[in-house]
Amino acid sequence: MYHILAAIDHDLPTIFVKEIARQLAKATGANLHFFHVGNPNQNPKKEERWLEDVRHVRGITSDRIHAGFSTGDPATCILAESERIRADLIIMGRTIELGQSNRVHTVDRVIQRATSPVMAIPVAVPNMSTKKLGNDNQPLPVTESGEKQ
Repeated sequence: MYHILAAIDHDLPTIFVKEIARQLAKATGANLHFFHVGNPNQNPKKEERWLEDVRHVRGITSDRIHAGFSTGDPATCILAESERIRADLIIMGRTIELGQSNRVHTVDRVIQRATSPVMAIPVAVPNMSTKKLGNDNQPLPVTESGEKQ
């Protein structure tokens, strides 16, 4: 049995990561593991409810879909989860900020150290203030000053 680890968060690329992971898991019969690394200050109950919603994926039986949550350094946690489940593939989103200089992203650190193949899904956004998602997976409204409403 194959195992796909889909690293997700509340950012825009998650929409694409979830869909590509779903399609691959459905086509290959793989187990699909959604994994989120959160901030230790986040409400764990809220994150668990969000992950439970994420687990509802059309076209894949629920016994093949798993979800996990951890806190800490995202790259380290993703790599540890990949090893724990013996992932055959890691899928991650990579936000490309238009007009910003290159910086090292979590996905870059995972690619450098992973023992499994990593599929990085690039998503261009105009700036970081528009990429956070609400419960409906739509970007949160942003005021002119850049604050989320």
